[in-house]
Amino acid sequence: MRLEHLDPYSIRKGSATYASSSGKTVPPPIQSIFHRGEWSLGVILDRLDPCSEKFGIFPPHFNHVPSDNQFVQEGLNICFGNILKVEYDENNNGNSFMKGILLRCLVASLVCQANDLQWLIAKKGDTHPFHNIPLMQHPEFLEQLKLLVTTEPTLNIMSKATGVPPHTQTIKELLTVIDALLELKHNWENGFESLLESTASS
Repeated sequence: MRLEHLDPYSIRKGSATYASSSGKTVPPPIQSIFHRGEWSLGVILDRLDPCSEKFGIFPPHFNHVPSDNQFVQEGLNICFGNILKVEYDENNNGNSFMKGILLRCLVASLVCQANDLQWLIAKKGDTHPFHNIPLMQHPEFLEQLKLLVTTEPTLNIMSKATGVPPHTQTIKELLTVIDALLELKHNWENGFESLLESTASS
């Protein structure tokens, strides 16, 4: 390991790996390990069931739209206008990662969760803190942004899901087998019914 890559993050990650896969038959809950390592639970916090076949869903992102798309740019300005003023000069020169990737992903995630946020605001009233999210105060514009956000694979943008545990694929395959067995059961039942009817009529 290169010295410059040795940091507290690496130490925490190594410890978490040892705690979760050191031969124990009943390791600590992964949520506890993540909390100890001060990591976000990512898609778990997005209310996705880690035991569901949908756990391998892609993060929300903008589909094939140019970086200067007017709706995306306006969404960035509404949500992070103050940050953009600090990070970029009048010629739009600045941290390309901040605007090109990080903030775009944050806006996309916010748009993807907009329906739930709007439902909660409607239920709790305008006094709920989520009502103060700038994008929530532009409902018509928000509908335009929803058309540009996807959680499906997007070529050359986000074509491979990462951080997906192996059991997610196993669950998908098991569900395929279950569907096939149910279809076979249905066909057998129909076949037996037809056989009984033909036998009775004869």
